[in-house]
Amino acid sequence: MFDRNGPLIPGYGAGRDVYGPELGFGWVMGDALDEPVLLIKCAWGGKSLAVDFRPPSAGRPSYSLGANTDAALAADPSILGKYYRETLALTKAALADLKNLVPGSNGRYVLSGFGWHQGWNDRINDKFNQEYESNLAHFIRDMRRDLDASGLPFVIAETGMTGPDEKHPRALSLMKAQAAVAERPEFRGNIAFVGTRDFWRPAEQSPSGQGYHWNANAETYYLIGEAMGEAMKRLLGLPSSPRAKTSTPSPAAPAAAAGTDKPVQAYLLFGQSNMLGFGTVAGDRDGTLEHAVRAKGKYPYLVDDRGNWTMRDDVRYVRVMGSGTGPMKQFNNEWLTVSGRAVGPELGIGHALGDAIDAPVLILKSCIGNRSLGWDLLPPGSKQFEEDGLVYAGYQDSPDKWKKGETPAAIGWYAGMQYDGDVANAKTVLAALDRYYPGATAYEVAGFFWWQGDKDRYNAVHADRYEENLVRLIEQLRADFNAPRAKFVCATLGQTRKGAAGNDGKILKAQRAVDGARGKYPQFKGNVATVYTHPLSHGGASNSHYNKHAETYMDVGEAMGEAMVALLNHR
Repeated sequence: MFDRNGPLIPGYGAGRDVYGPELGFGWVMGDALDEPVLLIKCAWGGKSLAVDFRPPSAGRPSYSLGANTDAALAADPSILGKYYRETLALTKAALADLKNLVPGSNGRYVLSGFGWHQGWNDRINDKFNQEYESNLAHFIRDMRRDLDASGLPFVIAETGMTGPDEKHPRALSLMKAQAAVAERPEFRGNIAFVGTRDFWRPAEQSPSGQGYHWNANAETYYLIGEAMGEAMKRLLGLPSSPRAKTSTPSPAAPAAAAGTDKPVQAYLLFGQSNMLGFGTVAGDRDGTLEHAVRAKGKYPYLVDDRGNWTMRDDVRYVRVMGSGTGPMKQFNNEWLTVSGRAVGPELGIGHALGDAIDAPVLILKSCIGNRSLGWDLLPPGSKQFEEDGLVYAGYQDSPDKWKKGETPAAIGWYAGMQYDGDVANAKTVLAALDRYYPGATAYEVAGFFWWQGDKDRYNAVHADRYEENLVRLIEQLRADFNAPRAKFVCATLGQTRKGAAGNDGKILKAQRAVDGARGKYPQFKGNVATVYTHPLSHGGASNSHYNKHAETYMDVGEAMGEAMVALLNHR
């Protein structure tokens, strides 16, 4: 399946005696990162974005591709986008084989970036050229979706062969389209464009005269890769190398935020799917963030005077996720802005904290959907208990329950496995702080946010013990992160009214009980608050992700952020 693999050396090009941009790119990233780096290169000659790499959301071309190609497509529609799918399949296969491809690896990885250098076969066709910008934007969105990596940093290297004196209208048009993708507001801060025309070397200084292959000039390919690596570093918030050659990156996030001489104030977000966030961003209809901002005038801090999404340079947003103790995936590592197709409470939380705190802020989200506090997220220290002839699991027991007197047969999951994974992933980020918060050298875990409860409401035993488990969770998170004074904000399920009966009512009562202002837990006075979210919900319920109504996620986030600020100001 894999043509070649091994340590990075020359020889990973079209043949074993040549190389491409991977050499310079890999050298830059290897120097920049302490962690091991895996480059997965998927490349084929003579392929267009309009046909071969065509992304699914671009649909079928609205024009004829010529009689022969039209006939071939009619006979075999899979020709369209074949190499998009092949790139995706090979990437996933490589990630699944990580232990073999990276000796000593434990299989855990962070999908950190994507590099794109293509365009010649679109540049020579008028119709392909005309839709290149649109197709590339579709490609980025679809690849992020299909790799489950929202906000994945993406570097576009210009199709600049023939150099700075190029005057052909199609060539100029295609290069303009490549640069334009990086300028789109939706991609601000996570896409970079690298100008390459200055790296062109004429045929008389090169081994060949194949202009479409950069005249096979080794210096050119190395410089392109090096520039792509430097651009990727900027997107990841890593410092540039002094020796790097000049390139033309698109405007990106600030390289480092002011105020990093102070410890970063880290706020950790845990829970299940609604903490992940399902608020729809795009669309001119009620329920989307764009409609709320542009038609209703809500959340004015999210847009600038030109109508583009704002980006804070004092609040960093990182989202990671893993199933149980499985491999961690990184989805966001960026200055706080609107990015991707959906939002959660992090925007409201981040802006509230950024406005209130005179220090750099890190919003670190580590969670996954469909997890219960009574089983998956059960915190350390939780003991077994008996009810109705059954023994229920304590922390790290498996399975979740068994008949009293029987020997339990463990399954592939244990009580608290998601707690262990979420905490470990958050610690992984904090241990590599300068990678996730550029310029930072120290942090303090200042607070926790918790929005969860949906899965527990389907289990009467879990609902009955929710309060006990939540108290232990608060205390255990503080212990695990060595943050005894960290504040804690809990949000209730939006559909549940005060006075509700059944499991929903029990969970609401438990979540409200831990609020320090209520007095039931004196140790939580002034440091734990609960946000009652029913008045903030715009319809739907937790199991329907509140109908993906963006205003629910924004309003809950704002309220959670304001509750945290109030705790921080408590004396």
